[in-house]
Amino acid sequence: MALYRIVSNGASVGELVLRLRSMSATRLYHGDVGYRVREQHRGQGYAAAALRQLPPIALKFGFTELWFTCAPDNVASRKTLERAGAAHLETIQVPQETQVDQQIPQTMLRYRLIIAPTLKERCSHCTATQS
Repeated sequence: MALYRIVSNGASVGELVLRLRSMSATRLYHGDVGYRVREQHRGQGYAAAALRQLPPIALKFGFTELWFTCAPDNVASRKTLERAGAAHLETIQVPQETQVDQQIPQTMLRYRLIIAPTLKERCSHCTATQS
């Protein structure tokens, strides 16, 4: 993991973690990134601003996209992810054994932020052929 402090005017207002070796289940149910802002600093856009600064860092670690998850009733997180440019792609059901072991809700929303488009995404109207 790579842990970063979210700082405003020299004061730490929260943290952001980039999970460098996300296994499939971790990536699916927790995402590549986790963040939290201290309660007294919430609602001021710190998390979205920090997430917008993450792509060049994640690229250096080999990421081409970042996955995020949040509970459907976590409106603040949903707005944060959308402000950061992430798109909601799916709603998933979390297996009961994962809910108990990792204290996560039964249903999670999954968001994706593309940070380095693949050739196919950059040139969706092109078709490549091999000679």
